[in-house]
Amino acid sequence: MKYAITLLTMSFSCAFAWAQTPIELKTDLQDNAPKFMVDSTKKASGICIDIFKLLETKENIRFTFSPVYLAAKAIEENIKSGAADVHCGWIKNDARMQIATFGEPLLTVSYPVVVRANDKVNFAALSDLIKLEDLGIVIGVRGVGSTNAMARAGLRVNDSATDTADALKLLEAGRGRAFIYTNLAIDYELQKPEYKNKFKLVKFDYEGEKSFATQPQYLVFSKKVPAETVNKVNAAVVKYRGEINEILRKYGGTT
Repeated sequence: MKYAITLLTMSFSCAFAWAQTPIELKTDLQDNAPKFMVDSTKKASGICIDIFKLLETKENIRFTFSPVYLAAKAIEENIKSGAADVHCGWIKNDARMQIATFGEPLLTVSYPVVVRANDKVNFAALSDLIKLEDLGIVIGVRGVGSTNAMARAGLRVNDSATDTADALKLLEAGRGRAFIYTNLAIDYELQKPEYKNKFKLVKFDYEGEKSFATQPQYLVFSKKVPAETVNKVNAAVVKYRGEINEILRKYGGTT
């Protein structure tokens, strides 16, 4: 009897330990403030980090990452291969749907156009910039969806920028006529004192190019992540949507 009780106790202990084992998901950080930011002490912060922390405190989920930035292309390759399990903040397009399972939307972005403050702006639409040829070069962040979409639309693109701050430096130096990226990244960067009176946003007609429509960015999973895990994480995002929206507002984002 004593032996049976011992076995039963061990069984319950093992079952309890199994039930408490967290879902562990590997992810990567992209140089894309305010979604991801890494300071000089290698401390990570930003919208996506705060969302990860929220889900960790509320649910039995753990997100693991190295506090270093990876290029957008490397992140895509990791999602495709399964070296990473999840990524925060992808626009949905055909190419990415081939390599990832799209989960819940996290935030909404639009695509403003930034020019130098002294630009007399002789363009109002996509076709105008295309016609300007070398005088209408647009700066984009290397490897991201919006920059690839610019090239597909027929724009001349300078994609040498590694992030928003780098793109603004190129724009200030005259290495392009305009800079196009998400409103989230641009608004966050332009609020900094060093950019005061240097740039302005202009009205711009994308002439029906769907890639530049206001659209959601999603939590995405490698196709190698089990469906049960995807469903559990998606359910957690839905459950804590209100608190996620508060995180977005903290950084100037929109739902």
